[in-house]
Amino acid sequence: MADSEKSSLLYVDDDEPNLFIFRALFMRRFNVLTASSPQEGLEILEANPDVKIVFSDLKMPKMDGMEFISAAREKHPGMSYVLVTGSDMSNELDDAMEKGLIDDCIHKPFEATAVEGIIEKFI
Repeated sequence: MADSEKSSLLYVDDDEPNLFIFRALFMRRFNVLTASSPQEGLEILEANPDVKIVFSDLKMPKMDGMEFISAAREKHPGMSYVLVTGSDMSNELDDAMEKGLIDDCIHKPFEATAVEGIIEKFI
C-alpha cells in the first residue's frame, strides 16, 4: 500500500524509544508521524491536516499531554485524540473523556493489539 493511501497517525512523546517502537509496530499499515515534543506535534498537525488519530504521552516537559491535546483540538477538531499514560489517573482521564477533551486513553506499556483496537475504532 502506498503511503498516500495509508491513514495518518501522529504519536507525540518525549521518550524517543517509545516513538521508535510505535513507528516500528504500525508503519506497515499506517503513515506514522512522530514528534518528540508537543510544539513539534502542533507543527506536524499544521503541515498534515489529514492525520486521523493523535496519540499523546501525558507527562512531558513544558507542556503536558492534556495541554497539547487541548491546543491541538482547538485547531483540529475533526481528529481523534488518545492520551497515553504510565500513571494511574482514573479520575482525571474520566473527566477529560466526559468533557470531550480526549476520545480514549491507553496505558503504558501498551500492547500493539490494544492500540490497533483504538485505531480501528476511530478510522
